[in-house]
Amino acid sequence: MIFKNKHAYFVKNNTNNNTNTKNFELLNNDFIIEATFKFEEDTNLIQREYCVVGRVGYTMGIFVDSYKNIKWEWWETNDDGEQLYRDIYVTNVDVFNYNTIKVIKEKNSFTLYVNDRKYESVEVNNKLYDYSSSIIYIGASNPYCENNDENWFTGDISDIKIYNSSNETFDDLYLWFDFKINSNFKTFDKSGNGNHGEIFESNEIKKDKNIEYNKFARPPKIV
Repeated sequence: MIFKNKHAYFVKNNTNNNTNTKNFELLNNDFIIEATFKFEEDTNLIQREYCVVGRVGYTMGIFVDSYKNIKWEWWETNDDGEQLYRDIYVTNVDVFNYNTIKVIKEKNSFTLYVNDRKYESVEVNNKLYDYSSSIIYIGASNPYCENNDENWFTGDISDIKIYNSSNETFDDLYLWFDFKINSNFKTFDKSGNGNHGEIFESNEIKKDKNIEYNKFARPPKIV
């Protein structure tokens, strides 16, 4: 799926009709997030980093930049209630070709893999920030970010898998997007759990679509 022009998908805790069989509660402990993607820089976007997949708030997710770096970032809360930034940083990656980045959260540590090779494991020093109600975004960190730091991804994301444990089994799949079955409003979850990705469109895209529609729409009938 090509992501450009501030295009993203989001996954809520529950679908509109509560038809999903798994919700965020299952992601509060161990989990795996895996993404296969190829980055293509958009020089029209003024931003330092591009988010492949993440959860909003104090963002936890996979990021890439045009300097061939990839990182997994998260936030922790110390005993004084302060939020502390942490990351696993990978340098000199050929981000302009396809890579598979996998992060495994098991007990109190994160382990990052690059193309099935273990890169690093890092302990969580404090309490992990509470992401239990944080929406999942694919292609942005937070389109509603107040400081305009939305981190729109540009390039091709071919596969997203999230597991609700540290085991890579089909039964533990939370969602799976390969972006091959889509409608105008969503991409469908191949895991069978109903956690479909709903499309997010910026106000600029909505405006452009409305202009295009009005070019071909019949003028209003005046009686």
